[in-house]
Amino acid sequence: AGLSVVASSQPYVHVVGLPSRGVVMEVADARQEASVYGIRIMHAGDIDFQNTTTELHCEWRGFSHPHLVVTYQVGLGTSPGADDVITFIDAGVETRFTWAHLHLQRFQMYYVTVIASTEAGNTTVTSDGVRVVLDGDVINGTNVLDGTGCKPLDYNRSFSHHADAPFGACAEDIDYQASTTAVSTHWSIADEIRP
Repeated sequence: AGLSVVASSQPYVHVVGLPSRGVVMEVADARQEASVYGIRIMHAGDIDFQNTTTELHCEWRGFSHPHLVVTYQVGLGTSPGADDVITFIDAGVETRFTWAHLHLQRFQMYYVTVIASTEAGNTTVTSDGVRVVLDGDVINGTNVLDGTGCKPLDYNRSFSHHADAPFGACAEDIDYQASTTAVSTHWSIADEIRP
């Protein structure tokens, strides 16, 4: 009879595996970065403190998938994973984001959370956070003392047979010093302000 039927389906795409986990960082404003001889110096990476309440800059790296396009959503919160300050918004395929016109609170810790998505699913990673401390803010519980203190730098006392021996003449705060070429200081910061 010479009859035949031809049918076709939609293409099959095998979507297995989520995007790899990346790293999310709060960073300094690239517009304020220093330059040397006209060459821009890249920021040092993740920051733990920032001195503005109106902007927050972030970027992320390391999210990838070998076969699928990775897109991102980014949110800002006061605890890891939360978006109680700025709800998650689409960042497309960009790997950096800036929020402007914010009203961040002084001494508050803020966390950036990125959701990396493919057809296979999502991977969510949160930054280690950034605390807002403005120039001139008084940080209660902070002590700045002259001298190196009684704990020698880079000296592991727990594995030494000299662990109980004093480390030279020791004073937590000194009033004078013998050196005319070097000055030392040490400080402590209240636990609630630490990153």
